[in-house]
Amino acid sequence: MKRATQLIVKVSDAIATFAFAGFLCAIVAQVAYRYAGISMVWSEELARLLNVYMVFFGLILVTADGGHLKIDILERSIRSPEALRLLRCSHRVLALVFLLCLAWGGLQLTRSSWDHPLATMAWANHGMFYLPVVIGTLVSAALLALQLLPMPEQAAQPQEDIG
Repeated sequence: MKRATQLIVKVSDAIATFAFAGFLCAIVAQVAYRYAGISMVWSEELARLLNVYMVFFGLILVTADGGHLKIDILERSIRSPEALRLLRCSHRVLALVFLLCLAWGGLQLTRSSWDHPLATMAWANHGMFYLPVVIGTLVSAALLALQLLPMPEQAAQPQEDIG
């Protein structure tokens, strides 16, 4: 299971990195061409599309690393390891429910807008903007669900703070 998670993280990292590089190139080209008085009507839509891919594939990386922003004042005030474990578990369950709701909404938007082509890029459609929402949230939800399951090596060791 650990190898599969590592592979998912590597693929997600590659996609997010490629999307960021493409996003950056599209924005820089748009600024340079505007300065030269040439209009690139497709670059803004491409940059927006790549930004969505970067964000939602980046979500997978952050979820795998346990690096989401959180307010930990309540966690720091709890002294009981069992109560702390229960609180962290409830945080993950709430995040899992949120991700599944987001995936459901993204799926509905993807399906309803798949047949509508983009105005400036005929090869793309509006559903492509919502597809990474579905993929990123479902994969992140699966990673969170795995974090909820006790692993054999974790059962013998005391829980430590994962961030």
